Amino acid sequence: MIIGIGVDAVNIVRFKYYSDIVPHFLSRLFSPRELSLNQLQLAGNFAAGEAFFKACPTDYLDLVSTIEFLRDNVGKPTIEICDFDGMPISNLSVHISLTNLENLVIAMIVVEN
Repeated sequence: MIIGIGVDAVNIVRFKYYSDIVPHFLSRLFSPRELSLNQLQLAGNFAAGEAFFKACPTDYLDLVSTIEFLRDNVGKPTIEICDFDGMPISNLSVHISLTNLENLVIAMIVVEN
């Protein structure tokens, strides 16, 4: 059963601008494993995180700080939810889709249980 759908878009130029001028901008937002991705992928991860936040029911909102968006061996985005106290995260199934346009990255998240 679908429990939430979220969509978000990030302006790539603006994201790169802030990541270049604001100290620790990227390290505050992303895990060390995510920081191995390029800036375009990180912009996608930021959009995916926001879409995940929108898709989650209220009692799962604390999960947002425990998720990582990575890429599999062919570049497909994947989500990894780290252990979280008291939340039945094994019951969640998260589907992610990212698309890049010239200056925009769009993320769509579907959360099921």
